[in-house]
Amino acid sequence: MGFLMRYGLDRCDVSNRIVAVLPALEYSVTEMSVSRSDIEDCVLRLLRERAATSSICPSDVARALADDEAAWRALMPVVRQVASALAIEGRIIVTQGSATVHPDAISHGPIRLRRGPTFEQAE
Repeated sequence: MGFLMRYGLDRCDVSNRIVAVLPALEYSVTEMSVSRSDIEDCVLRLLRERAATSSICPSDVARALADDEAAWRALMPVVRQVASALAIEGRIIVTQGSATVHPDAISHGPIRLRRGPTFEQAE
């Protein structure tokens, strides 16, 4: 705790892991132990928990992994990268409105994540 306080860091618990965020860099994560695998598992779990035709928002994934607003916002770019990788594999589909979005084009704007053609094979 001394290290965090000395450098003006804030912390939140993410599944028994410490996430340190520099307040001055509102959405920059200094130390994060949420792996790409954790994010992938979370995407697939959230989709599995919903009806097959339902979708999730990438922020649902980030919020499930980090309750602190700065921490979940900092996770968003990585969540989008993981979503892109899952879409390339066909495990999920990324949409904007009613249109399917190419995985390379999801770096910005509102998107939704849905089960893809190979979703069931992921389990």
